[in-house]
Amino acid sequence: MLADKQQYFVAMVDDDALFIERVAQMFEEDPTIRLFPSNNYTELTDILEREAIDCIVVDYDLGDDNGFRIVENIRASMEKSPPMIMLTGGGGERTAIKAFRSGLSDYIPKRNLSVNELISAVKRAIAGNRNNRASDQKSLHMGDAADYDGATGFYSRAFIGRCLADLKSSGANPYGVVIVRIAHFQEIKRQYGLAISDQVFRAFVLKLRETTRDGDIWGRITDASFIGINRKGVTSQALGKACERLSKQLAIQFERADVRLQIKPAIGAALSGNDTNDARAIVKRATQAAKKCESAAKDFVFDFENDAGNPQPSAPDSENTQTDRVNVGLADRRRETRRRVLKKGHILSDSPMVSIDCIVRNLSKHGAALRFSDYYGLPQKFTMKIVGDGGYRPVALRWQSGQDAGVEYLDVPKEDAADE
Repeated sequence: MLADKQQYFVAMVDDDALFIERVAQMFEEDPTIRLFPSNNYTELTDILEREAIDCIVVDYDLGDDNGFRIVENIRASMEKSPPMIMLTGGGGERTAIKAFRSGLSDYIPKRNLSVNELISAVKRAIAGNRNNRASDQKSLHMGDAADYDGATGFYSRAFIGRCLADLKSSGANPYGVVIVRIAHFQEIKRQYGLAISDQVFRAFVLKLRETTRDGDIWGRITDASFIGINRKGVTSQALGKACERLSKQLAIQFERADVRLQIKPAIGAALSGNDTNDARAIVKRATQAAKKCESAAKDFVFDFENDAGNPQPSAPDSENTQTDRVNVGLADRRRETRRRVLKKGHILSDSPMVSIDCIVRNLSKHGAALRFSDYYGLPQKFTMKIVGDGGYRPVALRWQSGQDAGVEYLDVPKEDAADE
């Protein structure tokens, strides 16, 4: 974390004096950040020579200059450049994609810029840079840089393959495999585009890196899937507790401008047994369990197949079993199977006056399940629309639990209406 230093030095280059003044006022709300403003690249280099800068905020459009050119010059002139964040007043998705491909820590539109968004981005960038440097130091002692995934700092797929092969040949037993997927990542990519999905990926990776523990081996195996290997004689109970901890700690609230998403992990686990030490088969079981977790909306799924000789978790009293019962209970409230979606929605009501964004999580002809960024006391009847799928439709609230709610459409024939 960021507790070992009382103040962080942030340099900023922007040719808009009024905007710099606005950012300076934002940073005054956080005494741990000290701003060093500049209007051009020359002034910025003077600051970098004098101060130990922890993060650089660069404007995309600098009149005669360009933010990407400044980023390239800084990296060319410094052996270890600080993390950099790009601000833009009019750049679109293509600019955002270029920013992330250039290795920038974040990309933030100036429009509707909030204090928390900017300060959080700066602190994430500083924390991420520290983790990267720690990984670099680790790689000096643990082998070739090719053993690491450049986008995440975890071990590469090739290294994980060698590790699994060693486990198989050595007969190490028992060991556990955990597969962690960003739930519905492909839907997020289709719905919100590459820029937002890339930011979701980075936020999730940073959280996963903060969550992993010494002694475990973590790697990236596909676009948004990760593998953890525990080689220290793990038991079913220990692996189950590890999955439960990951499920809680990897659930994150993602907010950027007008996009608010609740990101959750899909976690599957499997344990080697006395009669099964085929690493590839164990990984396959854990992967299938993760996919089942994602489709069933569970906290995690543990595949106990062939876990001979290893004690099983006490399922009847486990917290996870209680969570499963809650999930089943919600599903049983409706007579019609819904299809899983991930779409932006909005609700309106005149009495009481309500206007709230939401995420439509699943949908049927007669109703929908919604998730909100916070708990709201919803009225019994209101109108709702799915962004891009037509106008507002009248609905009735059928159930509400925390940030989740179920609604029934009121504009369908009564005889066909589903009991939410």
